[in-house]
Amino acid sequence: MIDENKDYGDTSVYAALKTAMEEDGESFADKVCFVSDEQLKRQSAYSSDTSFPVVWGKDWVYFMLMYDGGYWYGHAPRNPTDTPLEGQGGGG
Repeated sequence: MIDENKDYGDTSVYAALKTAMEEDGESFADKVCFVSDEQLKRQSAYSSDTSFPVVWGKDWVYFMLMYDGGYWYGHAPRNPTDTPLEGQGGGG
């Protein structure tokens, strides 16, 4: 169970999402998400109770990827494009 008073730091869904969006040049403040920032901060990527929200940025849609115990946000274009995406995730 998630401890609502605990600061999960760098393992939070909030931190993973913010990093992914900033690396793409997206504005984290302008994201569209149906979960509050406070809820994202309380959710640890390593908690069994965590659901990972899909988040929309200006140019990308973000979703959580998981492989071999690691968690991170992947992305796909928000609008159709002729450029194919490379595989996302591990084991490839």
